[in-house]
Amino acid sequence: LKGFDMAFIPLMQDDGTTLLDGEHSLVMYKCDPNLLNKLDPSMYVNMPWCVPESGAAIHTQKGSRITPSRDLKLKIRSLVCSTKLTQNVDLLGLLKWRQQPEKLEENLRGTMRVSGEEVVKFLQDTFDALFAIMDQYSERSGRLVFQCLVTIIKLLNDRKFEYFRSVLDAYIQKHFSGAMAHEKLMTQLKQCLDEAVTRTNADQSQVKIMQALQYIFKFIITSRLLYSRATRGKGEQQFKHRLCELFESFNCVMIVKDDAALAFQAAALQHFATIIGEVLKVMEPDEFAVIIKGFIDCIPMNRLIKFKLLCMGHIVTNDIFRFEESRHILMPLFTRQLALYMKHEEHAGKCFDVLGDILKLLQRKDVGIVDENVLEIVVTLLPVVLHRVRMCERYSSSLSGQTVTCFIAILHVMNESHYREFLRASLTKEDLMEFLLQCLEVFHNMVAHGSFPRDWITMLMVFNQVVMRALTYFSEALRMQFQRGQNFRLELWTAYFDLGVAFVTQPSLQLSHFSVAKRNKLMIKYGDMRVVVNREMLNMWSSMSPEQRLMFIPDLVGPFLEVSLIKEDGIRQSTIPVFFDMILCEFNETEDFRQMSSALTDKLDLHVSGAGKGDDEYRTLLFGILSQLCSQNKRLKEAGAMEFINNSSQLLERLLEFRNIPEGDEHRAARMQTILNLLQYYQEMEREGMYIRYIYKLARLHLGSQNFTEAGFTLLLHANLLSWDASPVTVCAEFPAYSSARTQYALKELLYRDIINYFDKGKLWERAIPLCKELAEHCELVTYDYVRLSEIYRTVSELYNNIMTTVRPGKEYFRVGFYGQGFPPFFRNKQFIFRGQEYERLADFTQVVLAQFPSAQVLSHNKRPGLKLTESEDMSIQCAKVEPVSTEQERFIGLRVPSTVVDYYSSNNVSRFILNRPVQRGPKGGNEFAHMGVERTFYSTVSRLPGVLRWFEVMKEECIEITPLENALETMVSKNKELSGVISRAELDAAQLNPLSMCLNGIIDAAVMGGLANYEQAFLAEEYVETHPEDHSKIAELKKLIKEQIVILGKGLDVHMNLAPESVLPLHNKMEKGYEEMRKKYLPGSERRTQQLTLTAADSRPRATSMSSSQGSPSSPAPSRRTSAINVKRLSRSSEDRRSTPNDLVTATMLSLGFPQSKLPPSIPSAKGRARRSMPGYTPGETKKSATLDVPMNRSPSSSPVTPPASPVSERRRAQTITANWPSASMSPPRGFQPFGKTSKSVPSGLMSLSDSSNGASPPPKPPRPSGDLGVQNAKSRAKSIILTPSESLSDPQVLSRSFEFEDRDFNLVPPKPVISQQNSAPASPKPFTDRSPVPRKKLQSSHSSGVPPLPSKGSPLAGRRLESRSPSLPQSVASADSPPVPPKQLRSFSLPASVEDGRLETGSSADEEVHINPSGSRSSIV
Repeated sequence: LKGFDMAFIPLMQDDGTTLLDGEHSLVMYKCDPNLLNKLDPSMYVNMPWCVPESGAAIHTQKGSRITPSRDLKLKIRSLVCSTKLTQNVDLLGLLKWRQQPEKLEENLRGTMRVSGEEVVKFLQDTFDALFAIMDQYSERSGRLVFQCLVTIIKLLNDRKFEYFRSVLDAYIQKHFSGAMAHEKLMTQLKQCLDEAVTRTNADQSQVKIMQALQYIFKFIITSRLLYSRATRGKGEQQFKHRLCELFESFNCVMIVKDDAALAFQAAALQHFATIIGEVLKVMEPDEFAVIIKGFIDCIPMNRLIKFKLLCMGHIVTNDIFRFEESRHILMPLFTRQLALYMKHEEHAGKCFDVLGDILKLLQRKDVGIVDENVLEIVVTLLPVVLHRVRMCERYSSSLSGQTVTCFIAILHVMNESHYREFLRASLTKEDLMEFLLQCLEVFHNMVAHGSFPRDWITMLMVFNQVVMRALTYFSEALRMQFQRGQNFRLELWTAYFDLGVAFVTQPSLQLSHFSVAKRNKLMIKYGDMRVVVNREMLNMWSSMSPEQRLMFIPDLVGPFLEVSLIKEDGIRQSTIPVFFDMILCEFNETEDFRQMSSALTDKLDLHVSGAGKGDDEYRTLLFGILSQLCSQNKRLKEAGAMEFINNSSQLLERLLEFRNIPEGDEHRAARMQTILNLLQYYQEMEREGMYIRYIYKLARLHLGSQNFTEAGFTLLLHANLLSWDASPVTVCAEFPAYSSARTQYALKELLYRDIINYFDKGKLWERAIPLCKELAEHCELVTYDYVRLSEIYRTVSELYNNIMTTVRPGKEYFRVGFYGQGFPPFFRNKQFIFRGQEYERLADFTQVVLAQFPSAQVLSHNKRPGLKLTESEDMSIQCAKVEPVSTEQERFIGLRVPSTVVDYYSSNNVSRFILNRPVQRGPKGGNEFAHMGVERTFYSTVSRLPGVLRWFEVMKEECIEITPLENALETMVSKNKELSGVISRAELDAAQLNPLSMCLNGIIDAAVMGGLANYEQAFLAEEYVETHPEDHSKIAELKKLIKEQIVILGKGLDVHMNLAPESVLPLHNKMEKGYEEMRKKYLPGSERRTQQLTLTAADSRPRATSMSSSQGSPSSPAPSRRTSAINVKRLSRSSEDRRSTPNDLVTATMLSLGFPQSKLPPSIPSAKGRARRSMPGYTPGETKKSATLDVPMNRSPSSSPVTPPASPVSERRRAQTITANWPSASMSPPRGFQPFGKTSKSVPSGLMSLSDSSNGASPPPKPPRPSGDLGVQNAKSRAKSIILTPSESLSDPQVLSRSFEFEDRDFNLVPPKPVISQQNSAPASPKPFTDRSPVPRKKLQSSHSSGVPPLPSKGSPLAGRRLESRSPSLPQSVASADSPPVPPKQLRSFSLPASVEDGRLETGSSADEEVHINPSGSRSSIV
């Protein structure tokens, strides 16, 4: 082998111990290589093996072949694990105590300091050595040995060494052989106990003795048994006597009240129960029970309560409590102690633990007879436990589970004898009543609120068995003790019935909710406990006298109704007669049954619709049983009992309908209908509370569907029940938004505000205005809340403005029939009128209805279905559009009412509707209008629409037949009315152009293609007139309607021309041609023009002309529509560039004044300036500086008439040059007219005047530039006027050079002041005006000295207001000395609106007025 270094370490030390654990530095030795094979341990074992801590050198013998290395060292870590070798010197000395007896005490004390790891390795050897020392040196070392034993046993109680306790147990049972050890151990233990009594300070060693008490007694008892076995029972009595003395020492320790002994006493209580099992090996249970009782009694009442209860708990779980004799001794003590400490919150938990262990033990079968023990618990603890249960329920204690469990366990172990003994002898009558009330209350709370989870079926059934048995025994006590005479206690009987109802109706006993297998299993094991308890309740009800039963009416109506609604035929049949008994009791006492009927109605609603109970079988059973019983009592029948029963059955039917409607948006309509049915019932029965409740349910459904109008009507039902006083009100919990209202006035105001808001959202402003007025009256005359009053008036103003300015298309109405047995009862074989949406088509509405009934089929005809269809199991729906018949429009007869107002009443607040079904009354082919009659059906609904629903049931149906001629008349009236409405809406809103175009084109195209011609052939032919003399008046009416339609069409085309953009002009031209054909055919010789004042060629005087006034004029042919008067109106447009038509205004005005086409402007863009002020909603503001272009109203000197343009497009294009040189300018309506007819006395130079055609004056020279005061000028803007002569053009440089630049430019057509000719002047008959201006007429007329009305100032009352007055007469002719005669055919009139805004007299018009001004300056108005 190759040479190497070596090191060694000895295992055993010189003192006999093993090598210590830890690090060691070993010496490295070098060895002669030749010695390796012959190396022996004896050569090096005596050499040093570790490096000295001082670092001294290690010396070896000279000549040794093994030498220490100087540089090398070896470090190791050792750990010795052995069950025979020890590293502790003291423990080794104890184990080898015989070798060194003089060091015994030192070794014993050292052993008590040894670590547990060393002790447990030599556990058996250590105990053998200790007991050997105790036997030999008991007098000298007995106390040290006892202390050493206690120390080692206490060491095993440590959690770290608890697994070695089994080693100690095995040693005691198999290896322990100290037969005399018990004498020494008992002596040492008694000495320690006696010392504890006299010691004034605490000693931890004594506490350790109590902690080791269990194994000390094990050694004592095992030693005694060994001794007794060896001596055959010798000295048994002496041993028991010494044992009793030992326990007396324990009692003496427990009596001590010094606080220094508390630790020792607590340890003794904590470990005393551990010795019971060992003591019972040498002592009888009853004997030891007496010792235990004395031990517990020695403990002072207010000391160590926690440890006392802990000791009692250990005793109960020990074997001594299983013995009947010892249990009889200990039970009174324990119940007394538990009853005392259970009242303390901090100890109640431990008390219930002990009681729970006792009750668990008493239910075992191996513990003997327990009746006396149970009775002891019932008498002593049941009232206390019941009180604790009530406290836990009231304060939600964490001990509620333990408390309830113990309470149920006590009742569970009680039998009939326990109940009777407890109820008979243990309590006085007052105490018994208090106990029963508390017990019934606790049972009711536990049953109603559920003390256990629902899936704990076994626990729930056990609990229900306990309650059922208790109710059975309590009912006997009630009948015996608290029924007769003055002993009757209403509250006690009420609590009994409440508990019985809660028990029968609890979910855990409803067997129908379980599967069949579980239901059968429960029925076999527990039976139907509901039937038992219900039978007991009915017996209790029957045992009372009628006077006593009357005390429970109407309080017990609801509980018994809830019981009767259970799905169990036996329970239903036995409970329903109780209702008749209640009716009879109340009737015999008061001659009516109002309380009973009222309560039954309320509770039916609560349980059926709210809780989801009941079914059709119950309704049939209830009606049948009550009807049968009532029919046997004649007095009840005469008092209206049968009517009440029928009403209850009807209510139950409606409640079931409401409850059976599934949730979801697709079923909202059905839920609304069922709620309406209930509202009608409660209104008839005068049940205001339930009525209000369902009002809010319906309102919530409407708001969820955004039916704001219907929601407003629904809430109005409640508002109508309230008054304007301060009486208190209870708000329904269904709508918490009104919970802040405490008086009827406050609630009604809140309701009105919401209703007005909902009506506003639904565009039903006419219904909101009366509510606002009612609120305003109350604020003004009662509360004097003027701030709120001002807000209300502003709201009213907005509502009125919305009525006049907002386009509201009429709602569509549809008749829907539901036929077949598949529909719900409230829809089955009934007809309804539905209120649809705006512009809703029949096909779309039909799909909405089908969404609610997907399996239904739609009938394709409107015939009345037969019996086969109504009795079928299928579902069939019949939908048709109907027309409303309004009765409100009668008050508008003879009045000129805005169409927006009339349109509202035509389709709202209606309850009568028409369905027309065409019927062929003659042969097919030819003119179908001659044979097309109508079968007209009138439907009357139960309420007006709109209302609380979007539909109502048809209550009446009438059918008549309309002849073909009558059908034609109605068609014409309807079409004319429709056309007028479309025209009116288009005048208010330019966005309605498309409907206007479609309506006009539909009528004109139909007329061209034979629409009116069909009527003419069918009814206006001579053959028909001769054969139907009875229809002459109708034929004349038809002719009149045809002419009226021609007139309306003309007005519609006028409006269409003003609104139509260029893309629609081809359609407009097409309609113009078609209209001309119609007009020539049906109104020959007429011309289409609006009523106006014009100058005729015959006398040059202004007079009123119209379409009819020129029909017979042979002097001049009827002009085309383009040469008729220009009617300029104020039109509402959807955008800024379509608000007025100044382009047409400039061109048309210059044409009417006689300007040649070469002088006309090519085009004018959209106006901005004054046209904006004529729009609705415009607020006058400060006018900017503008450049004004004034065009005189002179005609062209040419003798040839002016040819008007062919289309509106050319007019617009020729007007564009006006703004070509002023890009920032805008057109405004003309200024400076003489609307009041005042003419100037002098004529400015250079102006032409109009004269009669007979005047032969030559054309005047070119007029000079006008003076600065010509026309109406605004002082603020300092606008300049440009006067054009007929020979000048707007594009001439000379004209453009007269322009000036300002901040903004408005082109204004200002006519010159006309001059009144003194020759042939005669006043014309003006059209009267309605004076709406607050300015006196005289003041206005007196200020017209210069021919122009004075301009109101900025702060004048006239500023920003319309002026209307009667226009004075105009002269017959207006002429100038320099102007040539004007040909009659060139005289054209035009119409311009007039108003006063921003301090100047400007043009404008209202929505219902047209102002016509001729060149002569006169004015007329048409409303």
